[in-house]
Amino acid sequence: MGSRRELLLAKLAKIEEGILALEGGSKRNAAKVKASHTFQRGTTTLLDPLDTGYHGSGPEDFKAVKAQITEIFGAPTDSEEDKEARAKDFVDEMGDANFYTFSILMELDETPGSDIVSTRSRLQLVLLPLFQIVVPFAMVWFFIVHKRLIEVNGYCNDHGSPIFRFTGFVTFIYSAWQIIDGDNDPSSKFMLRHSVKQFALTGSTLSLRATIYFYLANLSQQVSALAILILTYVIYATQCDTSLDLVMNCVAINFVLGIDSEWMNPGKTEKARASAKVIFTLYRDMCHKCGDEDEVREGMKSYRFIRGKAPQLVEAAQWIPSTIIWVTAYFLAVGWTFCPPHM
Repeated sequence: MGSRRELLLAKLAKIEEGILALEGGSKRNAAKVKASHTFQRGTTTLLDPLDTGYHGSGPEDFKAVKAQITEIFGAPTDSEEDKEARAKDFVDEMGDANFYTFSILMELDETPGSDIVSTRSRLQLVLLPLFQIVVPFAMVWFFIVHKRLIEVNGYCNDHGSPIFRFTGFVTFIYSAWQIIDGDNDPSSKFMLRHSVKQFALTGSTLSLRATIYFYLANLSQQVSALAILILTYVIYATQCDTSLDLVMNCVAINFVLGIDSEWMNPGKTEKARASAKVIFTLYRDMCHKCGDEDEVREGMKSYRFIRGKAPQLVEAAQWIPSTIIWVTAYFLAVGWTFCPPHM
């Protein structure tokens, strides 16, 4: 009797092993997926965002990709409560969207009412990079080239008063910290990280577009930060004669970096959150719907090398400008403070 029971248990174990292999791919692939992402219920954080996962095109690779996406986003077959909880966690973790992220989400979300309808918002989308990037660089060019301020005033401020230099150092460091904190937009960076991971796994057109758009949004903040840093030094060196001038110019210049958040209102914020939830659902269902599944299988055959390196390349493309910004910020702040008068 005992031997028959043991034989039955062994057969049941083999059947269970076969079912698990069919659902999650081979043991080796399933173990690899489990090791690469230790997903915790209730959060959508990519604990290992640089892991490239699978980039093949065979049946086992598709099952592994499907399992990994399900592990991150869940599945359409989950309970409504679980799906809502995951989507809410995703949107909450994205945080408050600025105007760039809002505009991109409106572009990616194709549901009715999710586009930018007002003429003012469309004009703001053009005016924003002009104000944050073109205007600061144009002012630098105006002061240095047109007014020839470096030739006339030199590289340093002519006032060597300790109080004046101390005030300039404090306000410059404040400005530098504001710029360093503002050069990386958390919402676009969050969406970028998820999108590039999705592209690395699936090669889908949606995730590729999202990766490009969100990277450009983050890059615009970094270019704007660098332009404002240079403009701050030029104005501090040539246009300030009193400590009050330093404080006023510091506040005025740093205002430019926050315009993308100033142009958001509660209505736009709610629309951005709703569209982020739509993007979450599209990423979650990508390997479960027939049409999307065909696109994923086709996408897994293309650009394997680029997709395999995409997360690392995007991470490096963000890290390099950020490093340049904080090095430049401290160099200019210290350089202005201790630069000899009349130099």
